[in-house]
Amino acid sequence: MKMKILVAAVALAAISNGANAAIANLNAQQGELYLTVFDPSAQTSYHLDLGVDIREMFDDSTSTRTYDMSTDANFASFVGQTDLRYTITGADVSFTDLDTYGFMSTARDGLSAIQAAIPHDGFINPTAIKIHDMAGTLNAQGAGPYNGSNRNIDESAFASIGDIGYYAQSGWGDTIGNAGFTASQNVDTSVGFFQIQIDPNDGFTSIHNQMAGSWLLTNAGTLQYSSVSAVPVPAAVWLFGSGLIGLAGIARRKNA
Repeated sequence: MKMKILVAAVALAAISNGANAAIANLNAQQGELYLTVFDPSAQTSYHLDLGVDIREMFDDSTSTRTYDMSTDANFASFVGQTDLRYTITGADVSFTDLDTYGFMSTARDGLSAIQAAIPHDGFINPTAIKIHDMAGTLNAQGAGPYNGSNRNIDESAFASIGDIGYYAQSGWGDTIGNAGFTASQNVDTSVGFFQIQIDPNDGFTSIHNQMAGSWLLTNAGTLQYSSVSAVPVPAAVWLFGSGLIGLAGIARRKNA
């Protein structure tokens, strides 16, 4: 079956103001996923609304999703930098849908790190609220918060030291506000993606899910989520197999 590909290139019209993040994070609806990138050398950060909420990701975690920030003026100073760090997060803090209540996040050290940091449901809400609140902070940073009509506009924001949306401020950083695990990954290195939710069957037990795919941000400005593909068989193996088939055919002819 052919893998479905969702391309969400950053539109020039959406980023021309160089500010508005517009991340949907209202309590009454699903929060959107958003990217944060940190340049420790320049001490600046970049933020992008990914235009997909956690319900959509929950329902479809196998499709490839691609974002191109190479033409985004807010990302221009990050292009080519090799010491960047990035996270992708999103949260649903509303009890209207227990199937997705909780949060999604990248995690550098994998599922075991999240399980240790979020051992039961009591740890879910504080982290989900931090992710939810940071989305609101980024909207305020851009002076153009989500207003109910700009839901799928993939807008970005730029922040530096002193700005409220700066990556290393607002209780954020590599551990998304001391959540207990490292959410960030180095640029040009893929990272797993996870969902931590309350069990909808009892509204109490925590569930830790690893999504089907992983994220990868390149220093050229491409972000992609894709499912893990099958390991390709080396050409030498195919040649070896073909040789065995050929030998078997020769042996049959001799026996005949």
